[in-house]
Amino acid sequence: MNILILTPDFAPSIGGVEIATKLLIDELSRRGHHIVVVTTERKGAQSAETGDIKIFRLRDFPIKLDPWRSFFFIKQNLKTISRIIHDEKIELINVVHFDRSYPFTFILKKNLDLPIITTVHVTWFADPIYRKIRFTIKEPLRRILRLYPGMWMDKKSIESADMVITISKHLEDSIRAFRKDRIITIPNAIDLSKFNPGVSPAKIDCDGYRILCTGRLSPEKGQMFLIEAMKIVVSSINAHLFLLGSSNGNEIDKLQKIVSKYGLEKRVHFISPIPYDEVPSYYKAMDLIVQPSLSESFGIAILENMALGNVVIASEVGGIPELIEDGKTGVLVPPGDPILMSEKIVEFLLNKIKSSQIKNDAIRKSKEFDIAKNVDPIFRRSKIKNNIFHTAA
Repeated sequence: MNILILTPDFAPSIGGVEIATKLLIDELSRRGHHIVVVTTERKGAQSAETGDIKIFRLRDFPIKLDPWRSFFFIKQNLKTISRIIHDEKIELINVVHFDRSYPFTFILKKNLDLPIITTVHVTWFADPIYRKIRFTIKEPLRRILRLYPGMWMDKKSIESADMVITISKHLEDSIRAFRKDRIITIPNAIDLSKFNPGVSPAKIDCDGYRILCTGRLSPEKGQMFLIEAMKIVVSSINAHLFLLGSSNGNEIDKLQKIVSKYGLEKRVHFISPIPYDEVPSYYKAMDLIVQPSLSESFGIAILENMALGNVVIASEVGGIPELIEDGKTGVLVPPGDPILMSEKIVEFLLNKIKSSQIKNDAIRKSKEFDIAKNVDPIFRRSKIKNNIFHTAA
């Protein structure tokens, strides 16, 4: 098939959605499908492009306020996208639905006569943290200019798609409140040839236990609670925390102030994003992984670390419990509880027997998420006939 993947961001970005999308595209291409990617411009991105996949990077809209940035991106590039579809003989569109792509599907569906699959990685309907009232002077403007239009576009696009793929049952349940049919859940996958127990660990200069939290520095990722937990942890054991990821706005400044407040400057280390090829060995060098998210649709870094044989402590939110069975394939803690988090960190750093049991079960669980297996349901459960997408019974 000739498939167009429309996503607001793509490699060389290495966020969870970008990683999952790139892996899917590579697998589809390996199977002989002609894949075309339409995404936004990114400085220096062309130098990272390899292989037979065609990538069209279109001009972004200068106003950065979402959802209007993405709304006008589609509007201003609609003719170009239509031309690409014609020239590449596209038969199917897959919209990668997350933060900056809420308007994509419903606008495309109004203007194009092609089947569209929407893969939902993020939706505000599944994340109450985004919808709750914030007691700030900017809250009325945030709701009028961003939240309400964004939720309308979010819902409209999910309803407009010929088929919806969600990456977790948590997302599927949230969407079924307003859409009942043609929804399937296909979790994100990983490349087990890159993430497996045989990976050699990187050399990291550290005189104590190494704890890793990976992901963008952002309030919903809960890093502030992990830093609070570290204040308790280092009072009893020699440990260091590595925060790997780029900062969302000035979040790194806020976190650094918390670090200074607790006198943890020599214990908490902020690490800039590293090339994705180096990620497996960096993860493997850690003694424990902690992901303290307040909101998480899936958690691909959790799955990658499980495949490596690392013990993961994570918040019991969103789609995470679909990956981690507490005490068996990992450890679940309530979100925003630094005291319990610190207790679990110390316990699983010191208790090698418990950790070993979890590592073995986590490795076995991760094998369910091999990319080769996860692509199959898309084609087994669906078919295209006369330009209409159907979900098989």
